[in-house]
Amino acid sequence: MTKLVGIALWAAVVVGAVVADTQDVRAAEPCRAGTVPGAKGECIACPAGSFSAAGATGCSPCAAGTYSGVGAGVCVVCAPGTSSKLGSAACTPDAPKK
Repeated sequence: MTKLVGIALWAAVVVGAVVADTQDVRAAEPCRAGTVPGAKGECIACPAGSFSAAGATGCSPCAAGTYSGVGAGVCVVCAPGTSSKLGSAACTPDAPKK
């Protein structure tokens, strides 16, 4: 059988033709926030210390003073008295002031 696209698919359905695989003609869904497309078209989670917006093609590191866990759509600001470096998965207590 031939795979049909767009109007041809609509016409085939209207006149009663059989379509072998309609999933191949649908647009791929963008990945949700915190995930990005993998090599096989699947959505994979961003690693801890990074984030992605919905539909992004790559993960970005969290800014200094923020952190994230695995699969984050946004980075979280460190609590007062703690800090983090670029791309951190957690905040650490600030050194005591002398």
